[in-house]
Amino acid sequence: MDLIDFLKSYAGRFYNNDVNENAATLQKIEAAPQVQIKNLEPNVLGQYKGSTNTLNFPTNNPKPNTLAHETTHALDDQMRDFYLMYASIFPREQQTLEQKNYIDAYKKLRPEDTKLPLDKEDVYRTNASELRAFGVGNNAVPYNTGYALPHVDATMAQEFAILRALFNKTLK
Repeated sequence: MDLIDFLKSYAGRFYNNDVNENAATLQKIEAAPQVQIKNLEPNVLGQYKGSTNTLNFPTNNPKPNTLAHETTHALDDQMRDFYLMYASIFPREQQTLEQKNYIDAYKKLRPEDTKLPLDKEDVYRTNASELRAFGVGNNAVPYNTGYALPHVDATMAQEFAILRALFNKTLK
């Protein structure tokens, strides 16, 4: 089942705006992942596989923060590809203002260049992409207690919201 149909099947269930905006953007670029219900490793509540563009959940009723986390990975993957395309294929003088704004913001906020400390032993900080996805996911549910200091999640979620908004402007 694709992500949009999956979300429609849970009409009335609480999903936050980030899930809806991530899904709408993925649909707009025709990259909405397929959703599969399957057994995952213990303690794994969701998984995004970029190679197959699938979201995997152990239940057809994932928590809103898990859904926000995994859809963030899916959209982040697509936004990185578009950044690489815009930055490498189109010379700066041929880019639209929206593309320039997105490229500039992505360069400043891309996960690979984070100044936040990463720790390979800590699931939360294994890489910057996880920081961003946890930030969005942990902000999906009011009073959710994440692993990081509260300002880290809010900052990562806000950075992603900014990139998503700028990315959507390139698609108009």
